[in-house]
Amino acid sequence: MKISNILLVFLCIIFLSTLASSELYHAQNQNLTFSITSNFASQCVLTTIDTPNATKIINENGTLISTNTFSFFILYTNYSYIGDYKHNIVCYDNTTKIGNYLTYIVTPNGESRSTQVISFQIFLILFFIICGIAFYILKSKIDCDNWNKKFIKQYENKNWIKLSLGAIAYQFIKNSFIVYYLIFLPIILILNGIIISFAITYLITLFNVLFLLYMIGLIIVGLIFFSYIQEWIVTLWENISDSDWGLNGK
Repeated sequence: MKISNILLVFLCIIFLSTLASSELYHAQNQNLTFSITSNFASQCVLTTIDTPNATKIINENGTLISTNTFSFFILYTNYSYIGDYKHNIVCYDNTTKIGNYLTYIVTPNGESRSTQVISFQIFLILFFIICGIAFYILKSKIDCDNWNKKFIKQYENKNWIKLSLGAIAYQFIKNSFIVYYLIFLPIILILNGIIISFAITYLITLFNVLFLLYMIGLIIVGLIFFSYIQEWIVTLWENISDSDWGLNGK
């Protein structure tokens, strides 16, 4: 992709995030209090709320708090889903009746999808992808088995701490799928955060399932990884024992 295209993408993100900054946000499962002002009304009524999954009938009269300004208090039970909530309000006096609406975007923490946060999340995703590519290039240039033999020869009777750390590093490099699996974990978490911030409900459910399966897989991968280390340590200990036995038999 050309640099100009990359810059265009980031400019679009910044533009959309700037538009999003004027939106109203509210935290999931929290009470909501807001007020509206009408130049003519003697009364305003919140008739319904269009939620992500249904239309709720409210019919709550606004409380007059100052001239032509009415306050509304809505219970948290009306905000159990993530997404857009359109509050349909009717204001009237003795002869005139006007309808309007106010939209809140409900997110888990009530925070907006700001330019800085989204840009940083995209940067982190690119960073972890680059880390994966860099590891692949590094691994292709290293002879793991030859490096491991030299490392064992240097430290097997001198420094067990370095030897143990070397064993972990050797298994990471040799069994690269473990590294790729670990690198992909923060990418999933960041993508999940982006999806939540944009309140994409159907993807949130899908990612929750994928994350659960991924964590189960991570446990399995971890057990496999430590089994490799345990096997390496046992083999090393047997080689050292055989070497000692040979020396004692002379």
